[in-house]
Amino acid sequence: IRVGTFHQLCLDLLRKSPGWRERTLVSEYELAGFFPGENGIRRALLAVSRLKNRNLLPDDPEVPEEWRDFYRRYQEFLQEEGLMDYDEILVEAVRLLREGLVPPEVRGGYRHLLVDEFQDVTPLQYQLIKLLAETGATLFVIGDPDQSIYGFRGADASVFADFRRDYPAAAEIRLRLNYRSTPVIIGAAQHLISRNPAPGGRALLEPVRPAADSPLITYLPAPGETAESIAVAREIIRLVGGTDMLSAHGSFRGNKEGGSYSFGDLAVLFRTGRQAEALEKALCKEGLPYKVAGEKDLFYLPRVRETVTFLHSLVEEEDRLLLAALGLPCFFPGREAMDKLEALRRHDPRTFRATLALANQEAFPPAVMEKLSSYHTCRKRYQALLAEGVPAFLGEWIKDRGWEEAEEMERLQGMAVLSHDPADFLTRIIHGKEQDLEREGKKGPAPEYIRLMTIHAAKGLEFPVVLITGLEEGLLPLTGEGTPEEIEEERRLFYVSLTRAQKEVILFSAGRRRRFGARDTAPALPSRFLQELPEEKLQRRIIKKKPPKPVQPGLF
Repeated sequence: IRVGTFHQLCLDLLRKSPGWRERTLVSEYELAGFFPGENGIRRALLAVSRLKNRNLLPDDPEVPEEWRDFYRRYQEFLQEEGLMDYDEILVEAVRLLREGLVPPEVRGGYRHLLVDEFQDVTPLQYQLIKLLAETGATLFVIGDPDQSIYGFRGADASVFADFRRDYPAAAEIRLRLNYRSTPVIIGAAQHLISRNPAPGGRALLEPVRPAADSPLITYLPAPGETAESIAVAREIIRLVGGTDMLSAHGSFRGNKEGGSYSFGDLAVLFRTGRQAEALEKALCKEGLPYKVAGEKDLFYLPRVRETVTFLHSLVEEEDRLLLAALGLPCFFPGREAMDKLEALRRHDPRTFRATLALANQEAFPPAVMEKLSSYHTCRKRYQALLAEGVPAFLGEWIKDRGWEEAEEMERLQGMAVLSHDPADFLTRIIHGKEQDLEREGKKGPAPEYIRLMTIHAAKGLEFPVVLITGLEEGLLPLTGEGTPEEIEEERRLFYVSLTRAQKEVILFSAGRRRRFGARDTAPALPSRFLQELPEEKLQRRIIKKKPPKPVQPGLF
């Protein structure tokens, strides 16, 4: 049985195809560095990624005019430099399959194709599935169109309709029993999602949990985001029955007289990572243990990207990668020297390599040559360490940089334990684009932490109690006056957040909130999605202000 991501499967397919010319796989971060003069390069790279996942080439008429020129120049750049981005793995695999350039024993090597999380498949990935299934392989897909929440990556819930059209004889089995949530939660979630179209019909879920002991969904509107965060902290204290035992014993599983939950039973969900800051402050103030887990790209954390850029230059000593590594802060010889080296790389590769090898002493002033000499010496030292394995390299690199306490570097070292081969490790890092990193508040014995996470990061998880914050227009839904399709995806996000809960859901909103880096707060309206929940399943509670502490009158 072969289990893997689309990208892993396609990379293996490419390497087994004689008609494919191998190219250097580079990350999005490295690519951004190759276009220093391009304004908004990350936005442009994201747009190109979406276009590729929609199965569109630069000359396709559906490519927006805004991106047509950049997309064409970008693809030409990749070809000229012998580079390949993350999405190009799938693009190339689809091209080879279409053109019949994949050996029959490779293409027909899968008798059965099973695709999980089908609602997250992009048009490009669906095209790949169809091409692989053409050889007669049986095809099985499983997914929930109401949980399609990755439109920003190119996923499209219409893939289910496409599947029914392309495979009309396929048997469809609907799983109706829900073992996770209470009847109240299931009823509210289904009432909400019924606002979205369901071209193939929608299976009505039947909760297995008994209706008894099924509390209503609670809604607590707060006057502002600080008040909202304080309310979240107070609700958590109520749910666990107090925090006195935590300070007394260092661990706590709830005071059964006041609360029936432990910290590990609770998750606080939010639409964007920016919302975590105020929540963390409130939880810290109350001494509550928590972990923040968001869909952060591990590769975009500065220490990690520096490490991987340098490692990449050691594994594949390609001129552009060598220059990218030299441009890291620890080696940087100055802008003027970098510009001159870039010109040499483009127009005189032999002199470029001779200069980096210190065989061209007259090329630069002594101060620059000293920097290049240090770079050359470091490379030799780290190459020797890398020959011992990735853990040996990382251990010394992290120590040399003074990053021993950096949590993300500890995570990177943990990944290296599984992969001593440098090329394999590098591929795994570049493929592992969406890594969930965690940061901790007050220490608590694992797994007794309150989980703070984005709704996207919570997909696939479940918790006895879910607290959902930021139920406001412009936040959830994030799009405000968006297109019908955008609002439908935001509604699916809220649906996913509700259905993470097993027993209780508590909703919060703020009357005023600071928006995206603004210094001042602005009024916020309650989310339209609150109106889409059935009234009989929702109870509204007023947040009570704490009475002021009594002040002893002075003697004078």
